[in-house]
Amino acid sequence: MKVGITGIAGYLGTLLSRQLVRERTIESVTGIDLREPSFRHEKIRFVKCDIRDHALAPALAGCDTIVHLTFVVQEIRDKKLIYDISLNGTKNLLGACGAIMPRKLVVASSVAAYGCVQRSGAITEDTELRGNKGSYYADTKRRVEGMLDDFEKSNPGIIVTRMRPSIFCGRNINNFFKDTVRLPVITYVRGNTYGLPLVYEGDVAGAFCTVILEDHPGAFNIHAGSLTVQRMSKILGKRTIGLPYRLARTIADLGFGLGIMRFSSHWVELARYPMDIRAEKAERELHWRPTKTPEQAFVEMLDSLKGRREGGTHEGRRAAPVSGFCRQVHEGGDDVPPGRTGSLSAERPALFCP
Repeated sequence: MKVGITGIAGYLGTLLSRQLVRERTIESVTGIDLREPSFRHEKIRFVKCDIRDHALAPALAGCDTIVHLTFVVQEIRDKKLIYDISLNGTKNLLGACGAIMPRKLVVASSVAAYGCVQRSGAITEDTELRGNKGSYYADTKRRVEGMLDDFEKSNPGIIVTRMRPSIFCGRNINNFFKDTVRLPVITYVRGNTYGLPLVYEGDVAGAFCTVILEDHPGAFNIHAGSLTVQRMSKILGKRTIGLPYRLARTIADLGFGLGIMRFSSHWVELARYPMDIRAEKAERELHWRPTKTPEQAFVEMLDSLKGRREGGTHEGRRAAPVSGFCRQVHEGGDDVPPGRTGSLSAERPALFCP
């Protein structure tokens, strides 16, 4: 099998490529990104290419399976650029697939596509995708799913799999979690007691590997459970403060505007209501089971950060990741120029936004 991965230098791209090269059935991996991946292997061929470039089709020609991971997660000021990369990049990728006709297309969507809205009942793969217009991340994920609907109708011969993971957590993550563990106070949106929907990073990579090696058309929620802010505060030994939704939005926008917070109200929008996500379909059809609970994944991340500090590892470099609510990172490589994110001082509270 010949696999093509967009965003191979990113967080999920790195985790996934490490697993794929160990599989005997994987003959080669063509990696697309603007930044060369840190992980190298004889099976991996790197092609420097913007996801919006017309050179994408010839770069992926010959691949039986295409895995699309390039989306903007890490917030930047230029929202038009975010939509250009996430939507026009996907449009270009789908056009390339229509031209080269791979056997299978696997796309990294997110539970954010369902939208953080008031609803009754649990969220399954059949739940309506409503997104949130006030969140560029949820809105672009919902729109991409609509593009996939049209693509499937026009290309019935191509297997299309949509992966919808929740928030990633684990030893390799490098996002706002890292900043938060240093802060004396954790703030959260009052009224949402459900907590952060989390899943272990290795379990997400494993699920992607399964749908690449096997044929599983359709959508799959990849979710392990939730970790409440109160439980996190006990693990960290820090106190929490619940904020009204509108106040939380104002603080986030002010902090992002001043460059002292890594997210704005676009992410607070995704913290307003609880999301009861179910992953029974993945368990049933993919035989997928989370190997770590949300708390275990969170503690692993903390242990890793402690080890980096004690070992003197530089943490200033921003990692690029994959999908999920508050992964304040970029799923692909360097398609997005770094925005002014600043840093969080020890005196400033952090705002969790599931």
